[in-house]
Amino acid sequence: MSNPNEVHFEGQVAVKAVISCGEKILLVRGLGENEPFDLPGGHVHHDESPQVAIVREVQEELGVSITAGDIFYSSQFFHPGPQKQTLMLVYKATIDDATVTFDHAELSEVMWVTEEELSDMTVYPVYRDTLTVYFEKQRL
Repeated sequence: MSNPNEVHFEGQVAVKAVISCGEKILLVRGLGENEPFDLPGGHVHHDESPQVAIVREVQEELGVSITAGDIFYSSQFFHPGPQKQTLMLVYKATIDDATVTFDHAELSEVMWVTEEELSDMTVYPVYRDTLTVYFEKQRL
């Protein structure tokens, strides 16, 4: 039986990728001054699946093709930019070549980092939580 007081999710779906090459993962920085580091990715279009969206977003931002693995993390949060609830799905992905060329219209910097280097970096809290889970699962 349906509860008439239930509020269903209304918002946007974001897809992100933890892209690894060896022991390092790839972080990106947006265009804002002092912008924290982020994971590559973006939003799902109305006519695509999340898995297709993450492949498209990474290709657009970084000029590389990935094979999206499984979703290993999800979170729901209020995104202050568009003022919307956001459901974030995070995929594992790997690439063989650490050489990436990024779109300067979307990003100011890309950086390969180890888990240890990550601790000294400014990263959005939701992505720090994601990466904590990622590295914990890597140790299992």
